[in-house]
Amino acid sequence: MKKKFRLIFALLLTSCVGIGLILISKTVYVARPSSRAPQPQTQLFQTPYHRLNSAARAAKDGSDSSIDALADAVITDFIPLTLPSDSRDAIRARLVRAEQSYRRGGRAVSEMDIVRTVNDLTDKFAAPEYTKTNSAQVRSLRGTMVGLLPHLIIQGQGTEKGGPMEQHLSMNPKMSPVEGVFLTAMLLQQKVLNEDFQVERQDWQNYKHNKNVERWQSLHERKKEMDGRASSAQLTLRARNPKSEEINGLIQRNSDMSDSDLANLVNHSLDMLGISR
Repeated sequence: MKKKFRLIFALLLTSCVGIGLILISKTVYVARPSSRAPQPQTQLFQTPYHRLNSAARAAKDGSDSSIDALADAVITDFIPLTLPSDSRDAIRARLVRAEQSYRRGGRAVSEMDIVRTVNDLTDKFAAPEYTKTNSAQVRSLRGTMVGLLPHLIIQGQGTEKGGPMEQHLSMNPKMSPVEGVFLTAMLLQQKVLNEDFQVERQDWQNYKHNKNVERWQSLHERKKEMDGRASSAQLTLRARNPKSEEINGLIQRNSDMSDSDLANLVNHSLDMLGISR
């Protein structure tokens, strides 16, 4: 059976490819997935990132049930592909086994595994060169996501007294399978939505430096207008940029994948990450 699916790069996931509400934290676009049913109004609003961080904190006990809940949080909220329940269950079980093995001293996912996985998908779909990535982009994304997901990202690899910058500098290039799958999904999302990640690999470091200088200058110029209010993440509406339009065209041209082909593609990406079947 053929079907439309909006995430090719996503493959493992982009939560949103069009105009939508985007939470901007530093330079990372965080789109709010909508695969879960709305929560009752009596409950406090929680983003998928709150839920994932809570699941990661609970999974520190290492129990089978908490690790299963952690894997489910990643797959349900950040890989919203329409697959038969048996395929989704098999993918979740595979991730759970890998996470359990990792916590017993088994194989970790490296930043280079994520690089190879994203670039493999880029080659498979003949995507533009700027959709390819490198270890510097992966490291930058991890460092930025620490504030949103302190119990998932790094997992105690930073210094005990260190702040976010110190943790970023001391970050281990290896990570848990759950973190690896989540970051692969997030990086694919950035390649679809975020112009700061839609830069060719060899140019990205210079681009990032120049962009940071521009942001600092802009912030300095607006300082007097802020009336002493601290800057914070903002909820804003953004239209696609030209490169996002180009990627969406690629997605549309590959929108007829069958359930089995899509499941095979996800499993191949897990293979590339080093997650055993």
